[in-house]
Amino acid sequence: MGRSKIRGKHGSRKKSSTRRDATTDSEDSDWMDEQEGSKRSNKRSRDPATVTRKGARKQRGKDRSEEEEKKDDLESSKEPRQCYWIECVNVARPNSKYCSDDCGIKLAKKRILTILPAKLEQWKKSPCFAEDKNKLDLENASRERTQQNALLEDLEHKRIALDSFIDKVSKLEYKEDALVGLDLQEEEGSVACVSCGLECSRKNFLKHIEKCYNKHEKNMTFVSSEMTVVNGTPIHCDFLNVKTNRYCKRLKELCPEHTKPPKHPPNAICGAPMSSDPYELDIKTICLLQKKECTRHHCWEKLRRVEIDMRKVYAWMKIQGTRDQEHKSNEALASRCNVLGLLLHTTTSHDYQNQEKAHKVREDEVKDRERELASSTDQATVSNNDIPTEKLEHDQNGASEYLQD
Repeated sequence: MGRSKIRGKHGSRKKSSTRRDATTDSEDSDWMDEQEGSKRSNKRSRDPATVTRKGARKQRGKDRSEEEEKKDDLESSKEPRQCYWIECVNVARPNSKYCSDDCGIKLAKKRILTILPAKLEQWKKSPCFAEDKNKLDLENASRERTQQNALLEDLEHKRIALDSFIDKVSKLEYKEDALVGLDLQEEEGSVACVSCGLECSRKNFLKHIEKCYNKHEKNMTFVSSEMTVVNGTPIHCDFLNVKTNRYCKRLKELCPEHTKPPKHPPNAICGAPMSSDPYELDIKTICLLQKKECTRHHCWEKLRRVEIDMRKVYAWMKIQGTRDQEHKSNEALASRCNVLGLLLHTTTSHDYQNQEKAHKVREDEVKDRERELASSTDQATVSNNDIPTEKLEHDQNGASEYLQD
């Protein structure tokens, strides 16, 4: 039993020793970690970049504290000052020149009334080339706008005449007898398309160009949130898309999505005007070929209408440009001679100063001459008073006799 107890005791002692070894190992590992952490912190503290940053932060804090102390000292050392208004003897408010808002408004009015009249006189006397330029721009803009408005009226009359001419031509029927003696030979060969690059015959070139144009035009969209309102014939498509709530802004005649090509009867003639002047519409000189067989004047009605509509668009763009120019010129004229500009700015006209100097020199010369004449007349009167009366009478009698002879 004793041996067993001893063995038990020794066993317990061995277990406790192993526990102690484990605790010491953990403590050693913690101590090593602390040492490594301290080394890293020492390395970071020794880094010159970190040192400079810390120093800069400390310096900033010192500067701020010094500035705040200086401001406090100045505010405490400042003596109370009088209000800037002439008739006021009250103490001004802190961080202000006036004791109240009324005194500031009164002083501002006084300054304006004393300084502004002289500035206005100077402004009126000195010429302003910028103002003359703005006035000239206004005149040119108004002249350009009247010209463009007249052009729009002329184009509207031409559009009405073209529509009536197309209505008349559409009622005519094709007759084979009318083609006797006409040169109906068609051009041969092929032409490369400008948009797609494919070759097509000259006979079908216009039709091919129209198809390519419609294909590319469908890929682009021109929309607006408002409908176009113009005087006269509408030129925009203005088709409302219910999903997007937008209006189509293509030209009505060229819109491939919302404008369908017109249908012509089988016996309809081409009816394209053959005159050299595009706006000369004479029903006697028209193309008498059948509509479906004529390849030279494909869609001539649409092209004529589009030409007039494009000229209208250019005229409206110029009118908008003139309005913008008028707005800018009016703003410049209104802002040039305002109270703030006159009080803050001065214009030195050297030519005007030279003119004033010359005028003063002339006035001085006139005054000197007047003084000389006055002094000469005074001397003459004094000399006449010194001469005896008998001699003067004798001289006067001699002068009268001489005049009588």
